[in-house]
Parts: sequence; C-alpha cells; structure tokens
Amino acid sequence: MDLIKFIVYLFLPTLSYAEEVSIVTGEFPPFSSEAMQSGGVATEIVKAVCDVQNISINIKYLPFPRAELLVQTGKAFAVYPYQKNAERRELFYFSDSIAPWTGRFFYKKSHIKSPPLNYNWESLKPYSMMGTIGYWYVPIFKKKGLNIELGNSDVNAFRMLSVDRADLVPASTERGWWIIKHEFPKIMQDDFATLEKPLINGEMFLMVSKQYPNSKELLDKFNSGLGEIIKNGTYNQIVTKYKKIYHIQEGSANTPLVEQ
Repeated sequence: MDLIKFIVYLFLPTLSYAEEVSIVTGEFPPFSSEAMQSGGVATEIVKAVCDVQNISINIKYLPFPRAELLVQTGKAFAVYPYQKNAERRELFYFSDSIAPWTGRFFYKKSHIKSPPLNYNWESLKPYSMMGTIGYWYVPIFKKKGLNIELGNSDVNAFRMLSVDRADLVPASTERGWWIIKHEFPKIMQDDFATLEKPLINGEMFLMVSKQYPNSKELLDKFNSGLGEIIKNGTYNQIVTKYKKIYHIQEGSANTPLVEQ
C-alpha cells in the first residue's frame, strides 16, 4: 500500500498537466482582447506554446485587477501580458519574454510643430501630459517633476490628446496605434505621430502564481514550449502578422529615456 501511495505521489505533477489550466487576461489590444478574432498577439503566442506542450488551457477575459488577484491567490495559474517590477517579483513567478514592446510619446503634428527630438527629463517639463492611473511610468514621471494628469484609461488619454488637452501621451507604440486606428476617423489618424526617441524598450511576460498547484513545473514546461515555437518559426509567424498593422517592434536602436 505504501508503494502504491508513493507511485501516485511521484506522478501527480505529470498527471496534473492533463487537467485544464486556468489562465486569465484582460482587454489590452493588440496584445490581448476578447473582441479580436485571434485574441491578440500575446494570446496567440500563449496558445501556441500550450499547444506544442499539450497543456490544456482555459483563457478567461477579466478586468486586470481581478485577474491579478485570482493569480495571486492561486485560483488561476497565470495572467498576461504583464511587466516585471520589484513588487511583483516578490509575489509571482515570471515566464521568459512572450512579446516585445516599445514605449513612446504620442503627439499631434498640428499641435506641436517642432517636437522635441533628443529629449531628456528637463526638456519634457514644459509639456502637459495625459496618462493612465496605475501605469509603470506614473511614479517615475512624478519623481522627475513632469506635468502629467491621470485618467482611468488609455483611450481617455488619447481623447484628451486629440482635443489638445494634452501635449504628449506616453503609451506602448503598439497599444497607441491600435487606439488611434479604432477610436478616430482616418482624417484624424494622420495627425498623430510619435517622438523618434523611445521612452522605453520593454518585454511582456506571463505572470505566474506561486500558489497554483504545480505552478513552477508548469512554468518550466511553458518556457520550454516558448523556446520550441521560437526555434520552429511559429513565434516569428505570429509576431510578423501583427507587426505591420500594429507597429509591433523589437526595440529601437536609439537609447531610450528609461532603462528597464
């Protein structure tokens, strides 16, 4: 009897992979969105990884604060797409990078005739900015003394930019152009632009629960599968499909203002 119990215990982690794994995300197109036919570039990558590793998954779209809480309490395996920071590293595991992103300042060409080129913190101070509550740049910008107001969504920030209520909006290049293409008519889209110098070159990750059963083993399996789809070309096919439409980039050759 003891031998049988030992064998069952030994194989429990392996058997658990056959069960449906709960993964959560939210509305953050073009990276993740229930409204997009494919679910977004990050969703396609996550699905491709799990397919190649035979991990059965159930993806639910929830508000990000709720999704993050489910992962923190072990009710879901992981949430995506997330960035790393010191606080999150204490609470969660992180996968290898699932998608690159580049942060830039958006502006209107009709509003700023001579945009700042090789800007620095001091040269940004005269400009009014509109941002989103809770985003990574908020504490940094406040510490640097920048003039930034905060709203509850990226879309709201771009609406303020469109009516000249702000000079600059910080956003990922991919996210910003998605909003412009979907929220504004073509005649207005052509008036938006980004400063050439990047604000930040970053990566997005699967943020993994430390409380979910066998989460570390599942994460290792996920990372192995991610390496496999990069090697076999599937990853590049997915990213290439989105690059032209949503300005997905692999970082800029120019030195960004913020080093991640």
